[in-house]
Amino acid sequence: MRNRLKTDCLVIGASYAGSILAAKLAKNAETLLIDKSQPGQLMNCGGGLPEKTFKKLELDIPFVRTDKITMNIKGLVRSFPAKYVVIDRRDLNLALYEKAVAAGAKFAKMSYIEHSSETNVAKFALKTETVEVEYKKLIFADGFHPSRIRIPQRVTKRLKCGAAKVLIIEGETPYPDTLYFKITKDNPTGYSWVFPMPEKRLNIGVGGFHSGTVPESLIDNLKESENLKGKTIIRGGGVLPLSPIKKVQDHDTYLFGNAAGMVYALNGEGLKHIFDISEKWATSIIADDNLNFKWKFSSTYFKLNFASMGLKGMLSFGKLLNRPLYPLACRAAAKSRNIIHMD
Repeated sequence: MRNRLKTDCLVIGASYAGSILAAKLAKNAETLLIDKSQPGQLMNCGGGLPEKTFKKLELDIPFVRTDKITMNIKGLVRSFPAKYVVIDRRDLNLALYEKAVAAGAKFAKMSYIEHSSETNVAKFALKTETVEVEYKKLIFADGFHPSRIRIPQRVTKRLKCGAAKVLIIEGETPYPDTLYFKITKDNPTGYSWVFPMPEKRLNIGVGGFHSGTVPESLIDNLKESENLKGKTIIRGGGVLPLSPIKKVQDHDTYLFGNAAGMVYALNGEGLKHIFDISEKWATSIIADDNLNFKWKFSSTYFKLNFASMGLKGMLSFGKLLNRPLYPLACRAAAKSRNIIHMD
């Protein structure tokens, strides 16, 4: 590989968000997709997405369909209809990466070092060498790193994050056709889950809103309480933004996916929202439109911001009352969904 490359659109991060966007950009511009890891090898958070979104992705990968969500909230069990599918995130990321390459995007395995907005040049580490890439548009789609574009320090300090740990283990699910969530006393501001997967495997994990780490003891408690004894196949997880980033564009530099805070704070769901907004991102980048304006007036931003404010309010007010309000909110949400039979 030459030590100096040139491209129209440079997308950093070849997982779900980066690959979806690269496939759309590659239809109208020369696109280079970069990741420090080979696509399809790492396990990201979660593995469930709405059936409608999965169908729109048009992917031929193994999946398990579920018809409802069951919530065990400190011993009180509620269920409501919800059509989701569960996949292996490695399969999902690889399939979307292959679609991006098929659309014309090129890929390079390198690690990001820095970039200059003045010269539109980014530097990457490739083994012992440094590779420079000259670009017209630079898009970060490699996770929650709000400092990647110039955001005022006073804003950066207010950005909150949660975290999740996820495992794929061997075994039959104790909850067939169900996305099972559990809220316990030892994690009152977060939740655990058990999802069925193809090939007699389970996706299990723990998410928390109170900090950027998840104690290993919470995973152990989940496995013990649900009698999950299967062999661990792979571990994963990551940091989850709890607020949508208001400024997603700084001249020719953009944030997308978790880098832009595209996560619904109340339940940690992000795959649907990333897909829903991806077309707007791609067309705006190609047309050189103002994405900061379009983002803040989009329905996706409104939903994510509303969820963020709701969660922050619950956590703050619960702290004043010395009583966690998140479990109560989950009970109310589950009961209302059951009453109106929402999918």
